[in-house]
Amino acid sequence: MSPLKIKATKTKEGVLLSGEIPPELASLSSAELFHLRDGAFLILPEGLLARPTAEKKREQAAPQLSEEEISLLRKLSLIKFENRTPAEVSQTLSSNEKKVLERLIERKLVEVFKGGKYSQSGVYNLSDKAFSIAKEYSLKKKEEEQQTKIPPSSPEHLQKFGWMVLETEAEARNFGNNFAAKVRSGEVMGQRGFDKRFYFVTKGFLESKEKEVLSAVGKSEKSTDEIARQVGIEPDGCLALLVHLCESGEVMEKKRGLFVKT
Repeated sequence: MSPLKIKATKTKEGVLLSGEIPPELASLSSAELFHLRDGAFLILPEGLLARPTAEKKREQAAPQLSEEEISLLRKLSLIKFENRTPAEVSQTLSSNEKKVLERLIERKLVEVFKGGKYSQSGVYNLSDKAFSIAKEYSLKKKEEEQQTKIPPSSPEHLQKFGWMVLETEAEARNFGNNFAAKVRSGEVMGQRGFDKRFYFVTKGFLESKEKEVLSAVGKSEKSTDEIARQVGIEPDGCLALLVHLCESGEVMEKKRGLFVKT
């Protein structure tokens, strides 16, 4: 096939093509010009090549994950890298979360890195994409919590989140009188902290988070904020757990706000 000779003439509106133009091209109301390489171009009818929308591009870039997969990525991202060894992380995961972690590893969102001081133990490393997903999820959760903020000093907060903090002895006494049956049965437990505030937790909340908190405390001194970040709960909620674990003798508040295992 011999090439067609087309003349390009500059005009005020742009460029005018004339000469041996194919009828199909001449009949087009508009066309698209693609730059292939230096001196080479491709002309196609407008819309012939479908372009992904911005939303479609986001879908292609971000893997589709379930709520529990995203939640676990967030949980891992909150654990300090040096504490993210398989042995330590395993202690904080339920049997279902361990299965979820296996799926994330298969999808290459999480890998066990073995190198340097982790050549023997290995350490969980999140891909850039996984970290981005975890960060977006954290921001979303934070916004949702702010929109539906329940005072941490209310029974509604205790019922929804499993913990509550009261500032005065009178408030604690009133709560104990109003919910005497739950306190007597052990469904709700209250304890006064060294800061003289009263920390209430439900039995279910304590049992569900005890293992994670103890693992987060580890073998060295940890602040409430450090433990809270690793477990993924609010500092006051974490402190409520720690106060009760101090009472049971499993941890000790060595200094104000610093805890160690006993």
